[in-house]
Amino acid sequence: NGEFLLNGDFVVSMFKREIKVGSATIEYSGSDHSVERINCTDRLDQEIVLQVLSVGNLYNPDVRYTFNIPIEDKPQQFYWNPYGPWQACSKLCHGERKRKTVCTRETDQ
Repeated sequence: NGEFLLNGDFVVSMFKREIKVGSATIEYSGSDHSVERINCTDRLDQEIVLQVLSVGNLYNPDVRYTFNIPIEDKPQQFYWNPYGPWQACSKLCHGERKRKTVCTRETDQ
């Protein structure tokens, strides 16, 4: 909605803080550390925008981030699929061909 959650409107947080975003809590290490960290282990239900301000004759900020996207809220479902690939023929003449049974994930179908 355009409001700053941390270090905006000419205000800088020097010390550790916790910020509520919906039902999640974001932890901020504070700008008094040589490496500032923002961490959230809860699921964020809304988009956040990260802006970095670098002032003075400093090196380019070394910004690194990681995030995880949940695949599903329910556990994966697997089953044995009897219609896998055909195996090679057992004999040159009058041989047999069999299908290989494969473990298949429901979401891949």
